Amino acid sequence: MEANEMQVPMENQLEIVADEFKRTICQRFETLDEVLEFYNNYAKEAGFSVQMHSSKKNKDGEITRKEFLCNKQGTNTKEWIGDEQKHHGLTKEGCKARLIVVRSKLGGYAVTIFDEGHNHPMVSPQRHHLLKLHRKVIKYHKILADQLDMANIPPHKKKLTFLDYR
Repeated sequence: MEANEMQVPMENQLEIVADEFKRTICQRFETLDEVLEFYNNYAKEAGFSVQMHSSKKNKDGEITRKEFLCNKQGTNTKEWIGDEQKHHGLTKEGCKARLIVVRSKLGGYAVTIFDEGHNHPMVSPQRHHLLKLHRKVIKYHKILADQLDMANIPPHKKKLTFLDYR
């Protein structure tokens, strides 16, 4: 797999997402689940994955503010085990793309910040299904995998079976 197959150049990334997947300031959602579903669909179209970030609650324990970020937000941290540094793949790029909603007095949640500014290449449309939150195991595939396990089929042969059913 070549690098140009996996990523969309940054100069083309904003043109990929249709307006129907974008929200503007003050648009409303009834629940946080609707917000997550919307931002997840937007992220899939754009070529990134979402992470839920901070939230604030009122004295009754209701969430009044919620922040959803690009999964490449932040910086990589170094982890040490004993005297040795543990190596991780570079996944954080300091991306500033985010969606912030606040609870409205009228009920539901309103978008207060919708920042599309990614500072990294996006995943190509052919690879969207590989992003963490966009991976889904179809019920049929789960049943088939269980049956192959019971028949002691080795993993490399299972993979070939699934490639036939894609």
